[in-house]
Amino acid sequence: MKSFLSIFFLFVITSTVITQQPTATPRLYSSETLENMKRIQAAALESDQAYSWTAHLTNNIGPRLSGSKQILQAERYVADEMRKLGFEVKMQPVKVPHWERGTETGELTEFPGMATGTTQKIVLTALGGSVATPENGLTAEIVVVSSIEELNRLGADGVRGKIVLFNSKFDRLLAASGFGLQAYGQAVRQDKQDGIRPLVISHGANSPRTDRSRFHLEFDWVGTADPTPYLCVPTAIQCLGAMLPGGWPALISRNRAMTLSVRQLLCQQLQVALPCPDALIGSMATIPLPAGPATAASWQTALFERFRIEIPVIPWQNKRLIRISVQLYNSLANYESLAEALKILHAEEQQQSS
Repeated sequence: MKSFLSIFFLFVITSTVITQQPTATPRLYSSETLENMKRIQAAALESDQAYSWTAHLTNNIGPRLSGSKQILQAERYVADEMRKLGFEVKMQPVKVPHWERGTETGELTEFPGMATGTTQKIVLTALGGSVATPENGLTAEIVVVSSIEELNRLGADGVRGKIVLFNSKFDRLLAASGFGLQAYGQAVRQDKQDGIRPLVISHGANSPRTDRSRFHLEFDWVGTADPTPYLCVPTAIQCLGAMLPGGWPALISRNRAMTLSVRQLLCQQLQVALPCPDALIGSMATIPLPAGPATAASWQTALFERFRIEIPVIPWQNKRLIRISVQLYNSLANYESLAEALKILHAEEQQQSS
């Protein structure tokens, strides 16, 4: 597994004259507290106790839906473990929404070539928080679509009273682009979306954004705000600084030099001009692709599926851009493979357009 660390320094120089004397930054923690925090961090890095607790919660207790028996067991387990550490723990009752999974069955009752008096079993799973079907279930014609656009073309009359099946490929590229749940979001009735909640905690549950519906805020990016990356920053900085004899200055110099070389290589291969001077480049660079009819998403998918290269291809003002980000684990050979793949895609696009 690769670890990534990006550090951004923003220096702002201003000529504004301030007449008031600046106040000293208040000390939030005493020296003793800071030393204790360092000792706790050091002990945590030496111990696998956190993994042990997590393993018990996930493997032994299992999925912990709101209001379920598993979440109650998890609460008791956490309380008991904290008491073992010497904490005083008090449990308080609280009311939460509770969704129970019923019996989930599905079958095809009529289809071409079926034997008389038979059905075809379908394996399905209801998403947590889903609205239940009537007691006797639902029987209706199935409409198969492969995209949201295809569904929209059918219109309301084309799907009313029918079961819509999305026969769509949801690969990791689509999910990484933020559209992994797009089909589900469009399929759920607008008047029911307020009552549908994710199976797990979502970043969107407490988001102040108003430009998107609560439904999309919660479903488009599920998970919890994990503080682990922040706690790992000091160790990551230390680790990267020890990878080359010259420390961080050598690492920065090496990455920038390769970025400049790769940028030159790609621009020459694609026959496009350098978009900005070398002085503006660090260890990342954005390069415009030649004009063409294909979308940025189709290029990104082709790079991954055909050449096994994963790199952002970004649409911007009717243009397509690629972004390279150089780090110590990248070699020039990696980018030479990218340059060759881009050359092939561009040649194919030109041939199709002619």
